[in-house]
Amino acid sequence: MSATASSPPVQEEVQDTGATSPNAQIPPTTSPPQLELSLDDLSQDDKRNDEDETNDASEQKESCEEKESLQRKQEQAACGSADRDAKYMETRLQRNLKQQQAHYARQRRLFEDLRAGRTSTQSECSPDSDSSNASRSSRELSSSPGEGHERLARYCTLPPRKHPMAAMCRLQTVGITNNGSRAHQMVSPTRYRSLSPENDQNDDDDDDSNAQAMLRRIKDKARSEFHRHRLPSEGSPIAVSSSTSHSDRMVKAPAEFLVEMQQQEVSNDALRRQLDLLRRLQLENNRFRQESRTLRERNEILRERDQVREREMKRLRDEATELDARVQRDQTSLASAAQLTHKLKVVQKRLAVAQSENHDLQTALQEARDAFDQLQAESQAKTSDLEMEVKRWKRNTKQLRQEENRTGEEVETYKKTIAALEEDAAKRRSRLKDAKREIIDAKHNIAELSTLIEEKTAHCESIENSAAACVERMSVGMEELQKSLAQECEKHKKAEVTCSTQQMQLERQQAENAMLLDRQKELERQLTLFQEKWKERKQVHHEQLRRQTTQIEEYATRHKKDASTIGQIRKEHEALEAQLAEVKSTASKLKTEVADEARAVQAQVEILRKYVQNASQEQSSSTNTVEDTLLPFESQADSGRSQHEGIWREIPELQVIQGAMSALRNEMMNIVNETQRSRHLMRQQGRKLALALERTEELEHLHAEDAAKIKELREQRMLVEQAREIVSQEKIEVLKWSEQTCAKNESLEAELKKCSQLVFHSQKLLLQALKSDSSWSERDESKAGKTESLRRSFSALEKNVNSLVSQRDHWRLESEKRTREVQEAQTQLSALGRELDAKDNEFKKTLKEIESLHTKHAEEQKLHFEQCIADMDKERTTLTNKLKEESARVAEEEIPTVALIRKRILALGKRVEDLHFQRNSLQKENYEFQFQLEQQATTLSEMAALQKKLASLQEELAALHNENDQKLQRKQVEHEAKNQEVLAKEKELLDAQKKVEILETEVSSLHDEISRTESERVTLQLEVEKLKSLSVEEEEKADTSKAAARRQEEEVKSLKQAVKKAHELYQKVSCQLEKEVQDKAALKTVVEHLKHQHDKRGLFRFDVVFSTYQGKPEFISQPRLLQPESHPSFNNEGKEKDIICAVAGN
Repeated sequence: MSATASSPPVQEEVQDTGATSPNAQIPPTTSPPQLELSLDDLSQDDKRNDEDETNDASEQKESCEEKESLQRKQEQAACGSADRDAKYMETRLQRNLKQQQAHYARQRRLFEDLRAGRTSTQSECSPDSDSSNASRSSRELSSSPGEGHERLARYCTLPPRKHPMAAMCRLQTVGITNNGSRAHQMVSPTRYRSLSPENDQNDDDDDDSNAQAMLRRIKDKARSEFHRHRLPSEGSPIAVSSSTSHSDRMVKAPAEFLVEMQQQEVSNDALRRQLDLLRRLQLENNRFRQESRTLRERNEILRERDQVREREMKRLRDEATELDARVQRDQTSLASAAQLTHKLKVVQKRLAVAQSENHDLQTALQEARDAFDQLQAESQAKTSDLEMEVKRWKRNTKQLRQEENRTGEEVETYKKTIAALEEDAAKRRSRLKDAKREIIDAKHNIAELSTLIEEKTAHCESIENSAAACVERMSVGMEELQKSLAQECEKHKKAEVTCSTQQMQLERQQAENAMLLDRQKELERQLTLFQEKWKERKQVHHEQLRRQTTQIEEYATRHKKDASTIGQIRKEHEALEAQLAEVKSTASKLKTEVADEARAVQAQVEILRKYVQNASQEQSSSTNTVEDTLLPFESQADSGRSQHEGIWREIPELQVIQGAMSALRNEMMNIVNETQRSRHLMRQQGRKLALALERTEELEHLHAEDAAKIKELREQRMLVEQAREIVSQEKIEVLKWSEQTCAKNESLEAELKKCSQLVFHSQKLLLQALKSDSSWSERDESKAGKTESLRRSFSALEKNVNSLVSQRDHWRLESEKRTREVQEAQTQLSALGRELDAKDNEFKKTLKEIESLHTKHAEEQKLHFEQCIADMDKERTTLTNKLKEESARVAEEEIPTVALIRKRILALGKRVEDLHFQRNSLQKENYEFQFQLEQQATTLSEMAALQKKLASLQEELAALHNENDQKLQRKQVEHEAKNQEVLAKEKELLDAQKKVEILETEVSSLHDEISRTESERVTLQLEVEKLKSLSVEEEEKADTSKAAARRQEEEVKSLKQAVKKAHELYQKVSCQLEKEVQDKAALKTVVEHLKHQHDKRGLFRFDVVFSTYQGKPEFISQPRLLQPESHPSFNNEGKEKDIICAVAGN
């Protein structure tokens, strides 16, 4: 009863051995029960393998489908936005949670089934059932001893060598099935680890396929060996004889032994069921571990994504700060642009007013030009008429001189006639003497002759008196003619002087008109250029505003999207942390349960060891009880004792074999552990590669960002270059304008010098002509005041020129500063390009190093796997040889108790190995948890370093903000300085306006002088009238001088006609002068209108007024030392040179 009482714990211990036969009872058939069990086990192994293959295929299909779905979803996520990715991760995590919950429910059910199975097995294997079975067997034996003997005979008819052979085959099948289950357990993790990257999946698939192929080969060999050893033994006579001897022996066996065998088989069936449940639990545990690993990997990936997103958030925050700074700058620039636009509008209004005024001035100038052209044409006509008259006067003078010569010749002829008459008189006197002599002769003829002589003498005296009166009259007429000619020459000279002065004024006005036209053209050109540039700047400003608005909108949308993604990521992170906490709690619970099971198994092992010791101790007592119960089988009992003694003698060898098997199994376990370590290393390297790839992607992203920044910097550089070109063009234009103004000022100075020389000469002439005037001193004082005012205006102009030169120098300095800033920006761009090149080189180097490490590691793994395969092949050959030897040696043994003990020992060893395997797996899990903790510690240290970097970056940002504030303050100071400059320019404009008013007063004084000149012209007209009266008197005198010849009368008539023409010319000149006075009055009204507009709008162009009145004599300063030959008019025109020489001669 001790054996029966101790059977339930033994059955529970044997349950963990891994036997797979479901048939618990031995059917009473002729076929051997051991053979049926082994074939059933093989068929079940085949079925399990087929089911595993189908499960593997279905799992592979599911994994492929999951991969395809993942790839599709990844593609959709890559095509879509971050929201879809977050939703996909949420759905994925929910599905994983559901799977984990289902897995936990399955585990609970399995544990409940296992506990229920244990309770049922205990109830079935209770002592009551044992006693009932024993009583039933004893009743059967007592009631029908013949039938019992027949059953024993049937059972014992089996040959004695077949029982150990069947046991050995069963052991082989159990080992094969256990190996298959372990291989399945080893393969199943690899199947569920196929969700990892593609490299691990391919390696695991190769390992699984190799392991499955090896298991199939081993099973095929075991089956062939089993059939080869089993079939010949059935038909051999030796086997028949041994079976008869064994049946004879078993007939003598007690009924308790059979009952114990049945109970052991029932317990074995229960243990097999429990083993199936345990294997399923192990598979599900492996699945759960794999899923937990995948979840951990995903958690790591999510953490990395969180880090990447945190970096992106930092980058976005930096960009947002930069954008805020840019927006502030843009706002300031917009405010300045609004001010500039306001100023531009004011300037445009002023320009419109100036354009309207300029248009009015242009119309007035055109009218003045037309008037000047008319005056020039009339003056040219008058000068041509005067030249013709001068020529006529010269001809008349020549004719008069010829007439004088003729008169002289006539006087000579008269003198000759007088001399001839005197000769005649002398002859006549001589004749008178002769006649007197003859009178003496003839006195009466004397009286007649005397009367005739007296008459002739009176006639001669009258002739002489008339000739003397004519001569006196001619001399008086000649003197008067000479006086009139001298007066006319003087008048002609005065008219020529006035014509020369008018010509000079016309030339000056023409030069002023040309200057005004040039100035107007330049102003029009500058206005067009300014309008074009203003339009271009306006377009560029609008484009910049559009770009900035688009960029601000894009950044706002990105900021919103990033905020939404960050919120979703935070939610996902919290959910994942909750899931991790749940997983850790479940893992701790499973660990506690596994530890409890391990303790229970250790307790069962100790109970089994005690049972073996008790069985060895009670074996002697059991032999005595068997002899008492089975007296007719004494001879068989003796043989059984000898067999038991042989078994106990052979137990040390079995122990040695068991040690060798355990050593081989330990080596196999070490190989499996090495393979698992290698896989773990492969996974770690795969993770490292994934991290490296992510880092490479980040580097590529950073490279793209750097490229975008470089593009932006290039665009900014282009804008800066364009601005610099625009500024340089403006400066060049300003310089050209200043050069042109300088040249114009120089030309004006030269003209002023020439005009001053002309004025100096004219003043000399006026001093020589107006010495008798008493008001000369007053006029000299007024002119001195005017010269002083002109000197002041000229000094003001010099000051303006100096201010323009200083502005030019200032703009040059600013251009140099801008060029320096552009050079600094170019140096910064070159430095950024160098940094980018260095980053590219580092990236390439890191990629090369990663590729080299990956290739080296792959080669090392290949070599390691090849070595492992070679070692496995060697060990497989040694194991097959040892198994063959042991199978041969065990086949020779005959005692079934040894097989049972061996079976139990092997089952215990397998159970211990399973426990070792579980312990190793738990250690690996602990190592993995430690590795994860280390990784978390490293991540925490990295996070601390990142926080330090963040603090440093925040400090740098604060420094940059301070620098930006300082720059803004500097810009504000510069803007204030520019405003002050503008105010100073406005003050200068006011001063210029005051100067213009002063010049207007001077213009009024000049108008007064013009009126004075008009009065002088009136005096000239009076003189002309006097000349007319003199000409009338001369005509009267000519009428009275009847003795003058008709030629003199004709000359007098011609002189009268010339005087009339001169009078008409003077009348025309007076009309023209009146027109000029009217034009000047109109100009005065225009000037007053402009002054009124200037008072209203606050703008007047000093340079225009100065250029309009620049050539007038009122603006001429004190005459300077300059020769008259320097003037081009004196070098080119001969008439003016002759006139000036004539004036100098006078």
